[in-house]
Amino acid sequence: MMISWAIDGLILLLLFAALGYGLVLGRRIARLQAVLLELAPVLQAFSDAVDQSEQSLDALRSEADRLERAARQLPDEPPVRKAPQDDRSALVRSFFETARRKARG
Repeated sequence: MMISWAIDGLILLLLFAALGYGLVLGRRIARLQAVLLELAPVLQAFSDAVDQSEQSLDALRSEADRLERAARQLPDEPPVRKAPQDDRSALVRSFFETARRKARG
């Protein structure tokens, strides 16, 4: 008989513990729901920004594809003729000489 009372007491204690935990958990869930309601406008703005960025990215990709197709249709341009090294050196020297003359006078 004493063991059955102990088991009944243990079950009753565990029931009260579960009830208390349920109450604490219910309060936490209520606070979480309140915070989520406060965050709803921010989350909606973020969702709208993500949608806008996806649309912008799609538009950018389509424009890049269009430009790539247009570039393929252009004829190849002739290569640019590079000046010989001596001409470049003379050009640089004349630039610095002109700059020195202007600085003096």
